[in-house]
Amino acid sequence: MENLRRVNWQLRRSDYCAALEFYCKLTDPEKFSILVVENTGAGVADLEQLASSNGHRLSVISYKENQSVSRKGKGNGEALMFNRIADWLSQSKSSEEFESIIKITGRLEVRNLVSIVSGMPKNTSFFAARIYSDLTYIDTKFFISDPLTWTRYLTNLEPLVRESEGRYLEHACALSAARMRYDGVAWVPFRIMPSISGVSGSTGQKYGTLRDRIRNFQSLLVHWVWHGGFI
Repeated sequence: MENLRRVNWQLRRSDYCAALEFYCKLTDPEKFSILVVENTGAGVADLEQLASSNGHRLSVISYKENQSVSRKGKGNGEALMFNRIADWLSQSKSSEEFESIIKITGRLEVRNLVSIVSGMPKNTSFFAARIYSDLTYIDTKFFISDPLTWTRYLTNLEPLVRESEGRYLEHACALSAARMRYDGVAWVPFRIMPSISGVSGSTGQKYGTLRDRIRNFQSLLVHWVWHGGFI
């Protein structure tokens, strides 16, 4: 995949395993289902075993992305992942039981995830994410929506992602978020600032530092202002 800084596959795999173990131990398997989307064709038996040993039954979407997509950029492949998740939801017998779809970049840990999820609405269309101050960029590391909103607004974004022109998946998601607001989908602010730790595979940036927490607070403030109708 193009545009990756954390390229050592053993280190990347270790990141994924550590994050998966974290979520298995953090969440109740009766309330949370874990879905792993793997688009490199790598085996997932170790992940399934790790989940099982921690009381979770792992759901998996595994495939090898077309090289023509990979050459475009990481965001193009991730946008197509969103499509596959929507397809999986439509085919899953248990999808009607899902209240929320929680998207988290695989190697990152949202330390206060359970508290955040407890504040999400039920039985309504909603979207919860952090948006940057110019309203053109959604933080796609972590966001939450209901299944219907995911299917309607977070699919078919890949043609909008043109990384060579500076148009990333985050911009495409921001455009979709504006459409959501126009259509009356509830924009739900994070009442608790997400506490995220880990390392970005794309940039090598470390999350959870003081600088990162300040940036998160600024985006959270903008989120509240936009929700209140002042922008």
